[in-house]
Amino acid sequence: MADIFVKRDGEFGDKLIPTDEESLKIVKKLSRDEVYKMPIKKTRNYQFHKKYFALLNTGWDNSPLNVPFNKFREYCMIGAGHCTVVGGHAIADSISFDNMDDLEFEQVYSDVLQFIILHIGADQKTIEDNLINFM
Repeated sequence: MADIFVKRDGEFGDKLIPTDEESLKIVKKLSRDEVYKMPIKKTRNYQFHKKYFALLNTGWDNSPLNVPFNKFREYCMIGAGHCTVVGGHAIADSISFDNMDDLEFEQVYSDVLQFIILHIGADQKTIEDNLINFM
């Protein structure tokens, strides 16, 4: 079954209502007398996701490393400790929306920010100036 997106409705939070047309179509197909089990997962903030990539771009622009952006992104994730070691090689963790919720992603952002400040040489003021338009 497809994912549906809902939000609380009512003063006492006694209802969950679909938030988009696709979710509404799915809910309308559900039988009123059946019981359904749905996992509850807070969706990630897309603007925060864009801010994370702006952070990476700022770090990449200020980096002495001469590597493609994707390699720089992996380097930062591994350097910040968000990786899996397989056969002695570190592999950057995935930040896909399906693999990581909002709370985990906030920790990744914070750790990568610190890594860029400490190991890439971008100063916090430059980063803040470049990220001022996000969120």
